[in-house]
Amino acid sequence: MKQIKIMVIEDDPAMQRLLSRMFKKEGFKVISVKDPKQVIPFCFQEMPHLIIMDIIMPEKDGFTLVKEIKKHSGLSHIPIVFYTVKEDIDSRFEALELGAIDFIEKTRSLSEAELRLKIKNIVAFIEENIELRRKIKVDFLTGILNREGLLEMLDIELSQLKRHNLSLSMLMLDIDNFKLYNDTYGHLAGDEVLKQIATLVKENIRKTDVFGRYGGEEFLLILPNTPINKAHLLGKRIINLIYKADIHHCHGIDKRITVSIGADKAYPEDNAFSFIERVDKALYQAKQGGKNRIVCFEES
Repeated sequence: MKQIKIMVIEDDPAMQRLLSRMFKKEGFKVISVKDPKQVIPFCFQEMPHLIIMDIIMPEKDGFTLVKEIKKHSGLSHIPIVFYTVKEDIDSRFEALELGAIDFIEKTRSLSEAELRLKIKNIVAFIEENIELRRKIKVDFLTGILNREGLLEMLDIELSQLKRHNLSLSMLMLDIDNFKLYNDTYGHLAGDEVLKQIATLVKENIRKTDVFGRYGGEEFLLILPNTPINKAHLLGKRIINLIYKADIHHCHGIDKRITVSIGADKAYPEDNAFSFIERVDKALYQAKQGGKNRIVCFEES
């Protein structure tokens, strides 16, 4: 398990120091944020495992901030705990309705030891959920990300693109004539091919690249900080690697398994759907053009 990262959103410097000291003592990484405007950018940058925030803040209240966080699908899963002087039952209900997992009142009777115990219990719950979420987002057959995991990571990378004006490219891979392979050799043999393809690609990309199974025999490869010309070169290399692997397929090109690839770069106005739609169209063009090739999207 990686080090747990806790984001503390608190405008009171004394309280900020107290919480930071307490969490660091427990071995957690602390991300301190005072300015509400910096919360969303820091969330995407750090991807905290837990957010603890006050409700009463000068520029923007905690309820408004939670609504803004929950709007982003790449951030909506982050658990949020309110730590505040507000004690009324309406505030508690509103916090929980907005998606907060707990509501801790700042009272004189709550000692630091009690607060620490409360947070440790919350973190134990989060650790269990991190592992569960990890399993849910992994394709059980190939061990790489599944569609849900890919879409969440793509949303994060698109947000980074918009904020920092970084290049972002994507490849969609599809195994050529895969239905014929399954019909000829059986689905168990087809499963082995999927695992082989996943391993070949995974071993030949960067750690920062995001690779997963989009569905069936289709894979997505998200390439942060990569211009389209370099993505195109990587796609050609992957096609060559799979061709040279010489996985026998009597109905395949040159009697072997091959892949076709669609590619495109992202634009600031893109969302996950629009970006995937273009690489899917490019993939279709690669299939129509004879398969075993890569095509970059072009407006028709």
